Amino acid sequence: MKKNLLNSHLMIALLLCLLLLNACDNPPSRGGSSGTAEETKEDVIKTGTSSSNTGGCGVCDSTEGHSVMSAVKFKALISNYRNHHWAQINQHHFNGNPNKVDSRSVWFDLNTLKNFILNIEKSVADSCGGDHCSKQLGIRIYFAEYGGAATPILPEYDSLHTLVMVPTMRMTTQVTGDANVDFDYAHMQGCNPLPIDSTWPEFTALMPTIPMRGAMNHGTLIPPPYQVCTGARFMHLIDRIDFVTSAPSCPY
Repeated sequence: MKKNLLNSHLMIALLLCLLLLNACDNPPSRGGSSGTAEETKEDVIKTGTSSSNTGGCGVCDSTEGHSVMSAVKFKALISNYRNHHWAQINQHHFNGNPNKVDSRSVWFDLNTLKNFILNIEKSVADSCGGDHCSKQLGIRIYFAEYGGAATPILPEYDSLHTLVMVPTMRMTTQVTGDANVDFDYAHMQGCNPLPIDSTWPEFTALMPTIPMRGAMNHGTLIPPPYQVCTGARFMHLIDRIDFVTSAPSCPY
C-alpha cells in the first residue's frame, strides 16, 4: 500500500518549486515544468520568461513557463488522494484511530525555498565558471516518514509522511545513461559533483519545519495540528464540496 505514495504531496511541492523558477531576491547565505499533453488548452497558461543567467540567479534561456491548473483538475487530485491513499493509510497504519491521521499537505516558507534553490545555483555557478544553466539543475522530492531514533520528534508527528528535497544535475554515467542525478553541491570536484558517500555527516536537503526535540527542521504538516480550521483552505473547501462529514465550516 505504501508503494502508492503521496501524489498530492508531490503536486503541491512541484507547484511550489515551479513558482520559484523566476524568483531572485537576496544572495544565498552559504555555499558557493511545463504543462503535459493530457492537459487541455485552458489548463496551460505560460507565465515564465527567459533571460541569460551567469550569476546564480534568474531564469535560464531554455526555461519554459509553468502551468496554471484548472480548478476541476485540482479538486479531482485532492479528492482522489483523500479517498484512496489517505484513507487506506489511516485505516491500516493507524488502525482507524480518529485522533491519529496522516498528513495531507506540507508547507514551506517561500524565502526558505528561494534560499535553498539559490544556494544550489550559486554554488554550482561558482564551480562551473559562473554558469549553472549548462548543468540542467533540478530538485528531486523524496517521500519520507517521521519516526525512529534518527528523527526525534513530538509524538503527534510520529509516523506521519513528509517530503525531503535534494538537488539534481543532468549527467551521463555508464550506469544510468543520461539522467537527473542526485548530488550535493558541498562536494564538488571542479564542475562535477562527487559520488554521494554514505560516510558524509550531512547532506544538502530541505524538509519541513516542525517542532523537534531540541531543534527545528523548515515547514509544517497538516494534520497535525488538529484544530478545526487550519490555513489549508483548498483542503477544507474541497472536503465540504465532497460532503465529507468531518469537514469544518471555516470562515473563508
